[in-house]
Amino acid sequence: MFPGRQWSRCSGSIEERYVFAGQYVAGKDVLDLACGSGVRTSFLRQAGARRVWGLDIDPEAIAFARQGIATASSRNARRPISVFRITR
Repeated sequence: MFPGRQWSRCSGSIEERYVFAGQYVAGKDVLDLACGSGVRTSFLRQAGARRVWGLDIDPEAIAFARQGIATASSRNARRPISVFRITR
């Protein structure tokens, strides 16, 4: 996954995985698959990602994510986040 890093170092909770990934996103474009409510997608932006896209299949999760992200984006337009529903 990452040179010099073992998967076991980030195989804990979902939050631990995002904290681990947050170390590598500064200045990068990030795609968050299965983003759910977008809470962790927002974390990636706050960790320094240049742009973040979240994708999920659940329309309710995407609606919630869009609502929360609209509020966050209005406060910090420099690092946009977009969320999209994946259809079958």
